[in-house]
Amino acid sequence: MLTLPLDSDQRITDDSNKFSLEFKEICSRLIIWPFLVGYYTYSSWNLAGYLAPVIIYLFFIVGTAINSLVAGFLVGVIFEQERLEGNFRFLHMSLRISAEPVAFLDGIDNERSRLDQSLILVIANQRIVVNRTAAVKCWLLLANKTNKNNSNNNALLSL
Repeated sequence: MLTLPLDSDQRITDDSNKFSLEFKEICSRLIIWPFLVGYYTYSSWNLAGYLAPVIIYLFFIVGTAINSLVAGFLVGVIFEQERLEGNFRFLHMSLRISAEPVAFLDGIDNERSRLDQSLILVIANQRIVVNRTAAVKCWLLLANKTNKNNSNNNALLSL
C-alpha cells in the first residue's frame, strides 16, 4: 500500500528522493546514448549504405516532433494542476495556523469561500488533466495497435 507524506518535511524528503532517482536515470542515459547512436549509425551504414542512417535519423526527428507536440498538450495543464494544488495546500495550512483569529473575528465564511473557490479551480483543472491524459492514452493505444498490426503483417509477408 502506498503511503502519502504527512507533513512538509516528509514531502520534501519524498520530492528530493524522486529528483535523485530521475537525475540518475537522465545521467545514465546521457552517458550511454551517444555511444549507442554511434554504434547503430555505423552498423546501419555498413549494412545498408548511407540511406539507412538518413532514414533512421529522419524517423527520430519526426518522432521527436510528434512527442513534443503531445508533451506540449499535457505539460501546461499538469503544471497548472501542481500550482493550484500547492495554492490549495497553502490556504489550508494558513487556515490551520490562523484558526483561532479567524474564529474570533468571524472570518469563517470568508475563509470557507476562499477554500471552496480554490477547490473548485483544482477540480476543474483536474478534469482537464484527466480528459487530455485520456486523449493521449487513446492516441498511444491506437499508435501501438497500428504498429503491432504492421509488425504482424510484415511477419506474415516474410513467410
